[in-house]
Amino acid sequence: MQSPLKAASFLALLVITLLLTATSWSQDDDQKGGLKFTCYAWDTLPYSEMYYARGNKYLPLEFGMNSRSQIYTLGKGQDFTIFIRSEDPESKEPFTAIGRSAVPKGTKQVLFVVFKRPTKDGLPLSILAIDDDLSEFKPGTFRFMNWTENPVGVTFGRKREIIRPRTHATLASEADANGAFVPFVIHSSNGDRLYETRLIGQTTTRDLVFIMPGQTKHQKASVRFLSETIVTIPEPTE
Repeated sequence: MQSPLKAASFLALLVITLLLTATSWSQDDDQKGGLKFTCYAWDTLPYSEMYYARGNKYLPLEFGMNSRSQIYTLGKGQDFTIFIRSEDPESKEPFTAIGRSAVPKGTKQVLFVVFKRPTKDGLPLSILAIDDDLSEFKPGTFRFMNWTENPVGVTFGRKREIIRPRTHATLASEADANGAFVPFVIHSSNGDRLYETRLIGQTTTRDLVFIMPGQTKHQKASVRFLSETIVTIPEPTE
């Protein structure tokens, strides 16, 4: 008989999987230059309108907690900053910064995870930049991110990986075109089972799995899933 924890986890996974973001990464986009990025809100954000700067322009930015945003482009060499319209009628600046992040060096694609947590600089939003390059994080793979303070073991199908705190491991699901349910178990450093379920592996999706401490005294570990469907556009043939 399946435990309530497993059943609840599997149901949540199914719901989130139905909220996939379909993303098209074409060769033409890469050739236009600039950094490609998407955003994801870790918390509910209290802003109805947000913007980002590209060059000297302030452009609308839309994202939430259900899935990744659409793909945006940042100017070369720019940091990523989120703005809102200034509420001070006497301000000479029409926009006010509410979150800022540097961009990882050497990457072409970034996922910015946005938290409703103040920074040391007094900005209301903290932003984590994650290297999201398709050459490393490909369709058909799962990226397991250890957001705990201890090493954890991850068993994913026939693979097992030890993931140090604040690091990640990317593992292929080995699913075929029909997809597959892949067993997923989180172990402590002592080998105790902290969490288990089955993940839906597909050749057209890539999935982030955030591993976090349990949220209650009875919960040994908690996870959050973020899936993305990749639509590849073939290059034209002559």
